[in-house]
Amino acid sequence: MVPVSLKTIFARWVDAMDRRDAGTAYVVGQGSCAPTAHAAGSLQVDIAAGPFVSNAAAFATFAGGNKTPAAAVANAHVDLIYIDNAGVLQLAAGAEAAANPVPPALPAGALGIALVFVPPGAIDYTVATSAYIFDIRQYNVPMSLPDGTIGAPALAFGNELANGLYRVGATVLGVSGNLAIGASPATAGIIRIPNNTFMRSLNFAGNLSQELIGQDNTDTVVIAGNGQVVSIGSGAIIGNPFLSLGANPATVGNIRLNNQGTIYERNAANNADIRLMGLDGSNNVLLAPITTQGDLIVGGASGIAGRLAIGSNNFVLTSNGTTATWAASQGAALTTAEGVLGSDVTMTNANQYYDGPSVSLAAGTWLIIAAITCLAQGAGSNLPGNATMKIWDGTTNFASIEGNNYIGTMGSPFPIPLTTAVIKTFGGTTTVKASVASGQAGGTIKATAPDNGAGATASRIEAIKVG
Repeated sequence: MVPVSLKTIFARWVDAMDRRDAGTAYVVGQGSCAPTAHAAGSLQVDIAAGPFVSNAAAFATFAGGNKTPAAAVANAHVDLIYIDNAGVLQLAAGAEAAANPVPPALPAGALGIALVFVPPGAIDYTVATSAYIFDIRQYNVPMSLPDGTIGAPALAFGNELANGLYRVGATVLGVSGNLAIGASPATAGIIRIPNNTFMRSLNFAGNLSQELIGQDNTDTVVIAGNGQVVSIGSGAIIGNPFLSLGANPATVGNIRLNNQGTIYERNAANNADIRLMGLDGSNNVLLAPITTQGDLIVGGASGIAGRLAIGSNNFVLTSNGTTATWAASQGAALTTAEGVLGSDVTMTNANQYYDGPSVSLAAGTWLIIAAITCLAQGAGSNLPGNATMKIWDGTTNFASIEGNNYIGTMGSPFPIPLTTAVIKTFGGTTTVKASVASGQAGGTIKATAPDNGAGATASRIEAIKVG
């Protein structure tokens, strides 16, 4: 095998530089898509996986692959390995030439990977007389600064994944990690900006810088600090000062819902939705926790709204000292009792009480009214007769009253009406009665009025429960 001259090798190196400089696509990072020899005794070239930016300014990742140039027949040839615009690894074979083999031209927009020089008799890339791989990848090496640090790449010629930067488009910078902005940005977060700083955008007219999002000097997060309307997709709009939800919401109000829209919140167990407020098809306002006609909203022990269902018929809303509750109406169904004297009672002895009408009353507070008609003899003609009535339980007097009237010349007594009332509370069932005593013997407690009587209604005792 004839040794390859240094002149030929140098010419191929110049070819490699020409092809690299013609590239408009870039690898991201020095190890990305790197070409290496496969093994001894093989002309295969392995291409490493890695990210790159295509000519269309799209960030992509090459999965790795390999290409094998053909062995030289009579003279040397130079092949081109590249990734085309579709991201496919390709090999373009060069023509054999005795003196100066020329590599194929790099297709427009392709990412050049390597030129492979294959002289006659070459079987691998291990010795000086064998084939050569010339790396023609285009990438940007970080700049060494005067202080010895490595600056971010300028991206004018390529990308550098190790520094987190790559070119998305002709004028668009890509960041593969986090982006920190400002001299003293936050120490955490995907996008980090200094304190009391806002992200801004130029308005449509191009004459006003508008605040987008940031945090003010009170640590309050501010969105659209200039009062502009914020649209979240097509379902929500935040304005000043309103929140609009839905595709066709109300046009007024601080919170605007579309027709028959409803506000729900997830329950504490996160297994059901709880309706808070809404509007039904009849324009009735729906409020939580109302579910049924007649429901009321009452506050619980912690001020939490609760449902109070409608009370029973004739029940009224009242208070038990702690919360609102339903109770039977005191005026809707009165509890009463009465006792009526069925026949006259003769008061044989003077100044002795004789029982008239009585009534049995259950425990509670009662208004008791007794009305008695009686006849009482006087000591003589034209002398008054008198009578005394008391309301009692046979032991304790509750109320009393006295009345008198004159006896006419015929010796017949005139009626004496006696009426009194008392409010009394009993702890258990008690019999209450109206009893009468006359000053002279021979008096009468009348069951029927003496004149124009209308049945046994002249002497009676009535009771009304008031508590």
